[in-house]
Amino acid sequence: FYEPTLELRKEINAFKKFRDEILGSYDYREAKRVLNGSAAQIAEIIRLVKEFDIEYSKLKRENNLLDFADLERFALKVLSDPERREEIVKEHDFVFVDEYQDTNYVQENIISKITPQNSLFAVGDSKQCIYRFRLAEPNIFLEKLKLFEKEQKAISFNDNFRSDPEILKFVNEVFGEIMSESFGGVNYGEVAAFNIPNEYHKVSSYPS
Repeated sequence: FYEPTLELRKEINAFKKFRDEILGSYDYREAKRVLNGSAAQIAEIIRLVKEFDIEYSKLKRENNLLDFADLERFALKVLSDPERREEIVKEHDFVFVDEYQDTNYVQENIISKITPQNSLFAVGDSKQCIYRFRLAEPNIFLEKLKLFEKEQKAISFNDNFRSDPEILKFVNEVFGEIMSESFGGVNYGEVAAFNIPNEYHKVSSYPS
């Protein structure tokens, strides 16, 4: 069975110390001073973004094109019409959403508008959120998870039969030490740790 090495323990402890130093010594006055000193640069960035948006929108209109953000924005505009929204909602018995942790607020608004009451089935894992650079907000999933847990509608899948037990033990050991609700959004050891299977069937050969 896997036992954490002394070197791994040192790495985990060093990371926890670094995390606590960063979060515990944050000086908001210093942050405000830096922000105020950057006002001119930020204003220039905003001007450039607005200028780019004007030219980019003009180019799309000239070529009858829409990008993904346009599809979201126009979908939300359509759903803002109560009559049209009601028509669309009636077309669905249920709404299924996968990778819910990568949802942004615009998408969440769309989902909420097209979903019949008590008819949402969502699958997600905040540990797998990889699209925050595209404005994904894992707290949308986490808040909905807490609501479903309160209503006893949440189902946790902690069993893993695809990975070697030694890998699962390693992952539990590392993330059980460093991942918490304040750092990562989840108390890993309480709700997210893998259950280690008693049996693991290795594939010795693959079909040709």
